[in-house]
Amino acid sequence: MDIDMAMNAEGDWKMLADDLLTLVPREAVCILSTDLRIVHVNTAWSHIFGHAAEEAIGSPWTSRCCGQTSGLGEINNLNTAIATCQHALEPLLCYRKDATQFRAVLAVVPVGPVAGAGPQPGDPAPGVLVALLVPALPPA
Repeated sequence: MDIDMAMNAEGDWKMLADDLLTLVPREAVCILSTDLRIVHVNTAWSHIFGHAAEEAIGSPWTSRCCGQTSGLGEINNLNTAIATCQHALEPLLCYRKDATQFRAVLAVVPVGPVAGAGPQPGDPAPGVLVALLVPALPPA
């Protein structure tokens, strides 16, 4: 599946997320709903940020990726892009679970309307998902 198909597909969001993850296997991928909550993370994301998928899912993305000195302007720009399903690139000071910091450029990529991505977990109504991508970081 190419990225255009992934971004325009309708159907099962988990299958769509898996397809997206095969397109960017080295990227840390966090799939978000437009209410800014995490619905899926891949292994690379868990490794970089230090949060298991179980603790991240359902949380606002900022509670798992940002800290006190993360730029509010950049966070607001990312939140606006996520909520309105627009593409965006923003450099951001990110935080791992252990509070260590790193800089990354976060990319917001609209995935598209999919069944089961409504505002409530398990909601069968269509919703829109957005992928928040963090490029693979060089070893520390």
